[in-house]
Amino acid sequence: MLYSVALFALVSTAVAAPKPQMTEELRNMAGGAVAQQVIEKELSIEGVMEFQLANFIQNLQVDYFKQGMEQSKNWPNKPVAGIKPADEVKRIWAQEEAYVETFAETLKNNKAKVAEPCQYKFPFKDEKSFFALASIVGDISYGQLINLENRLAKTDPEVIPHISRIIPVKAKADAYFRMYAGEVPNPQAYATTLPLEMAYNLALDYVVPGSCKNPIDFFAKLRIYPDMSIKGTSDATSATPNSPGAINFGVVQKDMLPQGTDSKKLYMAWINEDKPVKYTPVTPKDGQYPADLPEGMFGMAYAVLTDQNQAKTALDLVKHTLAGPYPLPLGPGKYDK
Repeated sequence: MLYSVALFALVSTAVAAPKPQMTEELRNMAGGAVAQQVIEKELSIEGVMEFQLANFIQNLQVDYFKQGMEQSKNWPNKPVAGIKPADEVKRIWAQEEAYVETFAETLKNNKAKVAEPCQYKFPFKDEKSFFALASIVGDISYGQLINLENRLAKTDPEVIPHISRIIPVKAKADAYFRMYAGEVPNPQAYATTLPLEMAYNLALDYVVPGSCKNPIDFFAKLRIYPDMSIKGTSDATSATPNSPGAINFGVVQKDMLPQGTDSKKLYMAWINEDKPVKYTPVTPKDGQYPADLPEGMFGMAYAVLTDQNQAKTALDLVKHTLAGPYPLPLGPGKYDK
């Protein structure tokens, strides 16, 4: 269990009492400041670990929206639902600052190491690509926060209400991102949960290697999966009735796959909403891993290459992951014109 190494995540030296640092301007922009009630809560070891990952991911969120805010002066900035994109990005950036400071101050109050910001690389070049990626980056964050709530339900249930107040605000931001693209703002009934290990791997896609100073100790114990990419699409096979089509995936760091992977019986696992994990068969071809999309997926889904089809939850799937997860924002589609 990961939590068997959790003691390494804690520091033994005392730290000063939390002193929130948000300026009045930031507080007004965010519509609120540091959550004072949660930073005074004592956490279990498991709670500390989940908060450290949340802190790590929030650092990434802050940097992403700060970069967007800085570049927004060059955007067309045409209002969406009466709100200029640059104004919304600035507001989200301020809210992310409130969250990252809340997590950091909670960890300090628990005498635990705080995740320091890393250097990040984000593949957006303009307003349109920024908002497309914002939907994915945002889902990583609140997918992990849902998992944080699941963990806290067993170890620190009194902290859950404070986390629950963050998730709907992030979901509202995601609705704006979708409306910007002319898509349905609420395509799914339930958000998709991301286990700690999967959220960490997804966040690493945007971190410059070696740039994290004084990293959280237990992060070194987490398994790193090879990334997947999309090489193209194709027609679905007869093995998946009612499939809308197939996606041809590639594995970027193929040397990280276990030896003999391509000769095994492989599947693509699909994580979506609060449903049991779905599976479609994969037959490697020309260095690619084509997989039918199962029907009935909405909103954010994650594809994971695996060699079994029995794990029912994303958490159970962690130890069977060969590559991924790969994030896929799905319909149900555009607004009718």
